[in-house]
Amino acid sequence: MTEPASHPREQGADVAAARWYDRLHAHPTSADIAAFEAWRATKPDNAKAYAEIEQSATLVRDLKDMPALLVLRNETLNRVAANRSVRGGRWAIAAGIAATLAIGGFWGLAQTAGLFGGSSAPQIAAADIQTYRTRLGERMSVTLADGSVVHLNTQSIVQVGYTKAERRLTLVGGQALFEVAKAPQRPFIVTAQNRTVTALGTQFDVRLDQSRLQIALVEGAVIVRNSPSPNAAATKLKPNDVMRFAGNQVSLTHFSSLRSLISWKDGLILFESTPLTEAVEELNRYTPHPILIGDAKAGAIKVSGSFPTGKTANFLEAVQLLFPVKAMKDKDDNIVLRYAG
Repeated sequence: MTEPASHPREQGADVAAARWYDRLHAHPTSADIAAFEAWRATKPDNAKAYAEIEQSATLVRDLKDMPALLVLRNETLNRVAANRSVRGGRWAIAAGIAATLAIGGFWGLAQTAGLFGGSSAPQIAAADIQTYRTRLGERMSVTLADGSVVHLNTQSIVQVGYTKAERRLTLVGGQALFEVAKAPQRPFIVTAQNRTVTALGTQFDVRLDQSRLQIALVEGAVIVRNSPSPNAAATKLKPNDVMRFAGNQVSLTHFSSLRSLISWKDGLILFESTPLTEAVEELNRYTPHPILIGDAKAGAIKVSGSFPTGKTANFLEAVQLLFPVKAMKDKDDNIVLRYAG
């Protein structure tokens, strides 16, 4: 096994323990095991730190599908990725997750995340939470107990936790279209990226890509809040409104139609004067073999049309026929679209 840039014992006990945990779970050599045992025996703090890492990792595995913990895990991964140094590696992610669980103890984390209820949400037992997910290129429609329907797009995860008082769901990642059965006395609340969407018998689409969140109202009315608190700032959307969050940026746009935003439910992607770069990015959500853009001129070409999801061959044939672009393969066998004018 390749030795890291710095030896674990040069780091603090917690960080070193996380590095050792990662190393020992990646095909360690006998020399690695011997070095680990020597490090653990050097100081009592080392043994204690490693034991806590193991306990935290076990806890993450046991509760990994609980929506609030998934949100915290994703936020931790984003923070670690944003601050990771050149010397960092997978151990940094392990350290970040372990630190999230260790600092203040798991009970404090659970209360913060709302895993065991609180003043603003009814208690939902882990056993009462259902998880629905799709893989790359898949779509799924689920009819819930109250008659509401959730349509999941490619690579999406939705958690459902109903109580007698509320219908609570969490979009952990991906995209979902919600068709909400009317029950004014029992709010339908979707949480995504620590923001909530409360619907009153309506249809709306939520898309969460890394740090970007988009909420599109198809019909009815929804209230969007910047946090799970019922006292948080709220915005009421009208049909064909689209609200987007990207970092600290928030925008609200009204469209004449949302057809292109929800056509995925029928297995189609609609483009209306869409730059080729954006069109390819959307198509790549559905295929394990993404298309690349070779130059700025090709990327700036605007395309229109309807294409089936996951059928990149249809798209490539059409754009080469209608526009001055050519598809070719690079040395890694990737398909690249280049300007050919």
